[in-house]
Amino acid sequence: MRGSDLILADETFTLITPQDSETTPAVFVNKKQSRTMSPTLTLLSRPIQGDSLSSRTSLALLVPVVRSVDGVDTVVATIPFNITGKLPKEATQAEIENAYADLSALLATDTVKAVLQNGERII
Repeated sequence: MRGSDLILADETFTLITPQDSETTPAVFVNKKQSRTMSPTLTLLSRPIQGDSLSSRTSLALLVPVVRSVDGVDTVVATIPFNITGKLPKEATQAEIENAYADLSALLATDTVKAVLQNGERII
């Protein structure tokens, strides 16, 4: 797939580098400030060793927490989110699309949001 910027409702993640190998992901930056102080998204798809018709996929979002320290913007922490998946050769495209739809819907549920946004535990 040809890479392009990812446009959200009010933000744009600009494609900085496309995936250029099986180990080097595509990199997108939501350039709010300097690159080190801006959210970064990486996407990677690669064949599984010994099973070249299946793919391992990953998404990593790293959001820096920037604060003014003595008048200088400084990264004081980061908020990382990672999603990995496997697309087995045995699955049809429709089955993969259904699994992705389930993942997308689950990420929007109140329970998953409570865990990912607030660190709540499911008891």
